[in-house]
Amino acid sequence: MARTIFNTGKVILATTTSLLALGVSAQAQELDEIIVTATKTSKSLQDVSMSIAAFDAELLSEYRIEGLEDIAQFTPGLYSYPAAANSSGLRVSLRGVGTFDPQLGLDSKVAIYTDGVYLGKVVGLAFDSPDLERVEVLKGPQGTLYGRNAVVGAINLISASPNPDEYEGKVKLDYGRFNEVGVSGALNIPMGDVAALRVSGQRNSRDGWVENLGEGSDWGGYERFGGRVAFGIDLSEEFNFEIAADYNKSTNEGYFYQSFDIANPGSLFGTAVVGATNDRLDEYTSFSENGDGFAEQRGVSITADWDFDEDHNFKATASWRGMESERYVSLNPMVDPARIEGILNFPNPAQGGFSLNQLIGLVPLLVSFVPGDQVRSDFGDFVPRSPITGLFQSPEGTRSPTVDGHSQVSLEGTFTGSFGDKIDYTGGLYYFDEDTSTGKGPFNGGDAQDYLDLLGVLPLLRDFAGLQAALGEVRFSTGNFLSIDTQAYAAYGQAIYHVSDDLRLIGGLRYSDESKEGFQQNLSPFFRDTTDLLGNPILPQSDKISFDSLDPQAVIEYDVNEDLMVYASYSQAFRSGGFNASASLLPEPGETVGADFIFEPEEITSYEAGFKGDFGDRFRLNAAAFFYDIPNQQVTVRIDPIISTKRAIVNAESEVWGAEADLTASITDDLTARGSITYVDGTIDDLVSPNPAIPVITRDQLQGTP
Repeated sequence: MARTIFNTGKVILATTTSLLALGVSAQAQELDEIIVTATKTSKSLQDVSMSIAAFDAELLSEYRIEGLEDIAQFTPGLYSYPAAANSSGLRVSLRGVGTFDPQLGLDSKVAIYTDGVYLGKVVGLAFDSPDLERVEVLKGPQGTLYGRNAVVGAINLISASPNPDEYEGKVKLDYGRFNEVGVSGALNIPMGDVAALRVSGQRNSRDGWVENLGEGSDWGGYERFGGRVAFGIDLSEEFNFEIAADYNKSTNEGYFYQSFDIANPGSLFGTAVVGATNDRLDEYTSFSENGDGFAEQRGVSITADWDFDEDHNFKATASWRGMESERYVSLNPMVDPARIEGILNFPNPAQGGFSLNQLIGLVPLLVSFVPGDQVRSDFGDFVPRSPITGLFQSPEGTRSPTVDGHSQVSLEGTFTGSFGDKIDYTGGLYYFDEDTSTGKGPFNGGDAQDYLDLLGVLPLLRDFAGLQAALGEVRFSTGNFLSIDTQAYAAYGQAIYHVSDDLRLIGGLRYSDESKEGFQQNLSPFFRDTTDLLGNPILPQSDKISFDSLDPQAVIEYDVNEDLMVYASYSQAFRSGGFNASASLLPEPGETVGADFIFEPEEITSYEAGFKGDFGDRFRLNAAAFFYDIPNQQVTVRIDPIISTKRAIVNAESEVWGAEADLTASITDDLTARGSITYVDGTIDDLVSPNPAIPVITRDQLQGTP
């Protein structure tokens, strides 16, 4: 198998060619039919009026797709890459819309489902799935039939089910560059004529692609283990029951963040960078011991499938999932601690001949001349420590929890069926309950983040009153504790009316009701406690918010002939608002939260038109054009010109449009060619900061859109 990926401007082109065993015969084989469950019923890919990238078991094996990271390589328009400060997180974008801030307060805009169970968090998505049978990438809003937050699409990871008809086993071994080693296998064991047990697992590891010549781990390597056990039984010809449990653990090294010659040497710690170069590095000597992070997921699901009538079916799914994750931050391994110590302790003429640490030491003295509140009594006794940790990397031998005690329960019941030859229907109810929190990181007094938090204060050294007020507002911006409790309900329905043998009208409606309760505790810089630098208590922020939305869908399908279908669709989808884990602004007068703590919901209206066609037995072409109107897209912005970790989530109006095409050609019995192309473009309005005193940087390009 050969693969070539071109990325030029905003056009993404991927071509794949399967060379299984070229024979002398030039007779082409018929194109395979791929069955998908995108509409909650089993249908041929060519009969579903939406853009779908589908991979059956054969393609998954040929392309070596084992998890979410691999899917994007073969799906233009789907863009995924690791989260900056959390190697266990994965940022996912589809058609130019996605979630790029890996914090706990944001859910993924591309809904991820594993065996019908929703995975909402960006953290923990960098894992591999054992025994995948099929993967479906549904492009466009899926507000009608799918659970939460499928505003731009959904990805279904579907595992193989137990099969009572035969014994089956498989084992696969892989070896690749950077000492990549993989082993996976599955065993299907019939138990009588009506039941079966299926056990699967895999272990993958790879050395880092940037070697660390110093202490600790490399950069970019991983070790991942996953296992799944499923038991299925046909209690009757009409009723099937399946219970499954899975476990995944991934240990992921941090990614290497390289400094270039164009880095700003005038920034506070810019001159501490050593070895900046425009040449891509494949080895480097870390100045301190490097570490890695991990994510652990586990889940149990129960599914009952009942054909209670010849033309009607009921399917119920109940699930529980839990997750923990810790990260090791290594954002700039090219920073020399000795140089940082020099920056902090060397007298600087621009600072009146004082060093930065001396200036900080003067703060308690200067404020003492002002009547009123004074700095906390232990501030003057504090001895600043090396700031190499914190902003640049975690303390040696420690990890910081990013998800702690995450627990979610979901229940869903879906009816599908037909009333005669004219009407097909789908309807259901959905419930979701989630408790999650960031956990509390290890104490790390005196790190780089503290100095940055105080930078906005130091210019006020001659304005004592202003200095005193500013000290009361300083918050440690990377150590917030956040917990969120979520409850969501939904009712949905869709009907297909067959006007004639060739013309169909589809109408759908979904009602969503969601409530969230958030609690956040900020900490003080240097001390990591709940007392600010003036000695006053730092009060927590807490609030309860709720949203509801009614989202319609309308589709028209027309069969030009038995091999060509054209369609046009209109749909809406909704994504709830939430709480910003990076919030640092003080509460408004009379309020319990600051202006940057809560962000509003996001809504999208989608228009799409396309066709799906088989031209003879050897040529398939599917194409679509789309337009999204998003009046309140959730966008992450910086609210401090110096401190990049102080972020807010604001709502801004945006528009996205594009087109895509997928081609499959059966050239001979043994040679199949596939190609895809996607073009995405769009605009976003000016972003408004929740802090009126500090404007945000205006963006004229969409994130996650090459």
